[in-house]
Amino acid sequence: MTKTIMFIHGFMNNNKVWTDWRSFFEERGYTVHAPSWPYLDGRIAELQQSPILL
Repeated sequence: MTKTIMFIHGFMNNNKVWTDWRSFFEERGYTVHAPSWPYLDGRIAELQQSPILL
């Protein structure tokens, strides 16, 4: 079994919401993937103020 985790974020967020969890699991030897949807790499507060509807 691999020690790999994939985090998926919800609407009006991006992969930055997983920063603390990502660190937690990486410190314990896990490989963590937390991709962002295209064009949603900005600051979370800005995304929540002006959501991009794809």
